[in-house]
This record gives sequence, C-alpha cells and structure tokens, in this order.
Amino acid sequence: MNTRLTDYQSSPGFKVRKLRVSRMLTRSELAQMAGVSLEDVNSLENNLSSSIETKLQIIRILQVRNADGAERTRELAKP
Repeated sequence: MNTRLTDYQSSPGFKVRKLRVSRMLTRSELAQMAGVSLEDVNSLENNLSSSIETKLQIIRILQVRNADGAERTRELAKP
C-alpha cells in the first residue's frame, strides 16, 4: 500500500474525519457544535496546524473512546 496513504490513514485528522462521518455530521455541524470555525475543522482533518484548544473542543464533541471506553484525547490531540 502507498506509504503516504497509510500515514494519512493513521493520522489524527483521518481519525477525526472518520468519526465525524460515522456520526453523520457535516464539517459545519461539527464546527458549530464544538464552538470552532469551519476552517478549524478543515485544518484538523487535513492535518494542518491547529491549536490544542481547538483539537480538544472537537474531540470532546466526538467523544473519542477506545473499545474499553477509555478516552483517547491524548493520542488525537498531538500537535
């Protein structure tokens, strides 16, 4: 498999996008719910620079959890 594609699929942005889509939310809806801009959501999903505060707000809305129910905030909030 293409290394760049594999790297992207393991990235925080890909994981956030996958969770957003699985919850049937548009980027605009997620931005509004998280109290961030649409550009913030786009930046995070495209692995561009975004503040830790923005990442945390988005992750809280998506309620990211492992199979055992533990929050994965640290993994997805990496700069």
